[in-house]
Amino acid sequence: TLLVSANAAGQPANGNCAHAVIASFGMNVAYSCTASNLAPRAGDESNVYTTQLNRGFGSTHRRPLGVLRRATSLVSITARGSQGDGASDDPVINSYGSVVTYHTTASDLGAPTSIGSVISANLADSPVLQLWISRPFDGLQLPNGPSDDPTTDFGSGLLLFDSAASNL
Repeated sequence: TLLVSANAAGQPANGNCAHAVIASFGMNVAYSCTASNLAPRAGDESNVYTTQLNRGFGSTHRRPLGVLRRATSLVSITARGSQGDGASDDPVINSYGSVVTYHTTASDLGAPTSIGSVISANLADSPVLQLWISRPFDGLQLPNGPSDDPTTDFGSGLLLFDSAASNL
């Protein structure tokens, strides 16, 4: 058993964590949490995190065979390296654990609005690339309603979300 919502020192999250989802392949878990001690630059607002779990194999890892190790990082992060200026929650993760899609009210995570947007974060990029998913098709206007509740079909890669906007 391993506590996923813990920092690098093994200390448990000092806030509420919820909406945990695990990637089909690999060993990545995404979740939302109000903790401020899980990753550098995280405040006490709801953020989305990912924890990568790795098994230690052989003596080079200085751990018994099969012991899990964790690396927790902030997903809802701006290009400047800080948490977003609004809450982020309700993550889903792709099969390989490389893309996390989530709901946010932050206006500095890729969507220039705080009414509620769906963002996908490509964890393979450094810094993490945030892509605004719930944007109007023409890209010239802001949505006229919030979007939330992303979900995915892991097999096909389809991404769905709810939206009150009529101009997407």
